[in-house]
Amino acid sequence: MNAFNIPDDQPYIYDYYDNGVTAEEYVAEYKGTPYRSHVLSASSDCIMQAEDFDNGGNNISWSFRNKGSNAYRKDIDEVRINGGGSGYVIGNVSAGDWLCYTFEVADAGEYELRICMSSDNVKNLFFEIDGKAAGKIISTPGLGWDNYTTVVNTGIMLTEGKHVLRWVPSNSMNMDYYVWHRTGEYVDTGDYGHQDFSYPREWTYVSNPMFTELTSPMFGVGFTSPLYTADPSAHVWNIDGKEVLYLYASHDMSPAQGCDHMDRYHIFSTEDMINWTDHGEVMNAATSNRYTGTVNNYGEEHST
Repeated sequence: MNAFNIPDDQPYIYDYYDNGVTAEEYVAEYKGTPYRSHVLSASSDCIMQAEDFDNGGNNISWSFRNKGSNAYRKDIDEVRINGGGSGYVIGNVSAGDWLCYTFEVADAGEYELRICMSSDNVKNLFFEIDGKAAGKIISTPGLGWDNYTTVVNTGIMLTEGKHVLRWVPSNSMNMDYYVWHRTGEYVDTGDYGHQDFSYPREWTYVSNPMFTELTSPMFGVGFTSPLYTADPSAHVWNIDGKEVLYLYASHDMSPAQGCDHMDRYHIFSTEDMINWTDHGEVMNAATSNRYTGTVNNYGEEHST
């Protein structure tokens, strides 16, 4: 055991998505239903219009901040559907929005997801499949609202059967449609080709940044977003004959969820207050709770 009561032979749990819910459980528990049928196969590409997101309701199959009446799917006023692109687009998007799409895979394999979109400047977005991060973080070209461009998310491994795609934008963009294209045979990689983040990570500043510009993958979002460190404990250690300042800080997530979600701790160091190193997380709630049997804020007991 160490200071956090975590068995020494147990791996550190870094991935936010390692939350104890398997992909199969996520799909079984998902309450959304398809608005249109989408089937992925080796014989032809599958086109999914962005406005054909699942039925189900707010916080089930979508979460959207900008409401408005729609010429398409008039029974839904919680997601903004505008005219544009190939006919209709998802528009008036805000950070924290998301939409879900149920689809079937007839032929297991490696797929790429081509996304047609527009934005006024470069914006990040990513996808989840069955509650897990899928593919890599990608960016819109930012060539203007009327200039729709296709970007590609590659290396997504999909098994045969039902899956749920969730689109997560970082900020405002217009989403027109998606195209699934099979690129190879299925290889069991243990995930969906999610984004990897490695440490240490280094930054240089000409002034004291107070960590406002340091970035990290955050709660529920695969983006590299502001780290929102807080309440650091500062210590100077002698490392190989040099005095090095180390800061031990908790951090929030983006979008901000409240101080009750500040569940991760990073170590930072600097020798000159200009060149900083983020050594990564040293503990988080997922790691600690899994091995200590603690109870979270919602009264749910974690297994030991």
